[in-house]
This record gives sequence, structure tokens and C-alpha cells, in this order.
Amino acid sequence: MNGQTQILGPLTAAWLGVPDQSKYTLPVALAQFNSQLIVPFNYILAMSVVSMLPVIIMFLFLQRYIVLGIANSGLK
Repeated sequence: MNGQTQILGPLTAAWLGVPDQSKYTLPVALAQFNSQLIVPFNYILAMSVVSMLPVIIMFLFLQRYIVLGIANSGLK
């Protein structure tokens, strides 16, 4: 599946008026900004960086194990 079809379902639910906006996923919340007349790129970029921070922090802590796992998978 490509990324477009994975976001299409939640985005459709958001456009149809799901009442609780706090339940939106981060990609859907970012897509909601694009539907406005004036696209606030500074907010979109800031939200994108904030949404990537947990993944980057987790990678930095687990980098040793990820590299070790990749190295060991080629030694069979």
C-alpha cells in the first residue's frame, strides 16, 4: 500500500466531521492545514519537526542495537 491510501481513510473521516479533533493523527492534522485558503507553512514545518522528534530520539538510543542487528543478519 502506498502512503496516499493509508491516509485517505482518516482524512475522509476528518472531512466528514468527526467531532473530536483531538483524536486526529498527526498526518491528518497536517493535512487539515492545507485545506485552508492561506497555507501556514511555518506551522506545518514546526508540526512536522515535532512529530519526528520521538522517532529520532528513539533511534538515537537504539542505534547500537539497530546497527548490530543489521550486521548480524548478513553473517549467516
